[in-house]
Amino acid sequence: MNPDWKPGGGSGSVYTNDNPAIRTFEISNNAKIMLGSGIFHEITYQEFSNLFVPTEIVNGIAAYPYQKSNPWDIKVVNSVVTEITEHYIP
Repeated sequence: MNPDWKPGGGSGSVYTNDNPAIRTFEISNNAKIMLGSGIFHEITYQEFSNLFVPTEIVNGIAAYPYQKSNPWDIKVVNSVVTEITEHYIP
């Protein structure tokens, strides 16, 4: 977890970023990418990438095959992403 992200009120599922700096990281060809909510399964980089491509426009708004705004935990080693895991929010 990024230490700049702090839990919000109530259930703790709302987070705020104390450091709004935009960062760009290389994703390793061997990065482990896990998708799921409680029970995870590994997906390929291409499958992960496709989650962020709109599949259609509904009422003027892009529709995605998955929730684009889902939080993701990333592990960075030497400025390279080595692991991406969907963050489970109950």
